[in-house]
Amino acid sequence: MINLDSLHKADCKTRRDAVKILAAQCLGLNLVSNLPAATTSTGGGKAKSLIIINFGGGISHVDTFDIKEANKDANRNSEPIKTNADGIRVGKYYSRMAEHMDCMAVINSMQHALGIHGDAAYLMRTAYERRSTITHPEIGAWMSKYAEHRSGDIPSFIKIVRGGGLGAGFFPGKYGALPIPDPSKGVSNSTLPKGISNSRFDNRMSLTEKLNQEFSQTLTTSITDNYAEAYTNAVKLMRSEDLEVFDLDKESNKTKEAYGKNS
Repeated sequence: MINLDSLHKADCKTRRDAVKILAAQCLGLNLVSNLPAATTSTGGGKAKSLIIINFGGGISHVDTFDIKEANKDANRNSEPIKTNADGIRVGKYYSRMAEHMDCMAVINSMQHALGIHGDAAYLMRTAYERRSTITHPEIGAWMSKYAEHRSGDIPSFIKIVRGGGLGAGFFPGKYGALPIPDPSKGVSNSTLPKGISNSRFDNRMSLTEKLNQEFSQTLTTSITDNYAEAYTNAVKLMRSEDLEVFDLDKESNKTKEAYGKNS
């Protein structure tokens, strides 16, 4: 379906711009990535960071934030308790969170027609239903592309997950996530292998760069450019002092206890 409202708001200076936007909508591409520069913005809002915590299963919604006070049988083992926000109830397991509900927004009206967990999770991460011809960027990739970069040499999008894609979708790979499979071990492969000195590593990288340059003289695509850029960024990150933020040994026991000493 074509979003006519978005078309009306678009700042199309030429018919070519209008056709680009219309074609993008027909193909299912996101409108924002195809709008003229005048319609996109990197400012606005007070938030400087976005944290998404996704639970891939667990306690029922009727025992957490979707309390059915008129139907006690639906609440099972979780009695609803009052919070510091008028009219908002949560399950009894969230007694500490109940003290902060005035700072939260609970959305119980969201629904979808997808009966498969994988497809539903894709919708939550990207705001799009899964399609066979397009892989959409996750919200972290959108933040990486359009929000102000404030993290030094560390990519703006970090994903603490075992397995799974990096979420760049149809964006260039540099907007994908820096994967952290195990938080206790920091960034994987960020140190040189045993027996490899800095000079030997530099020689290998020089050879790699030379081969890439020779290859690019015969064939250059966005894929090859992204590949070379990924290597450059990875080496820069390996040698950056910013990596120390992933060293949990520098955190106090008090901080570790607050988060919980577990996976």
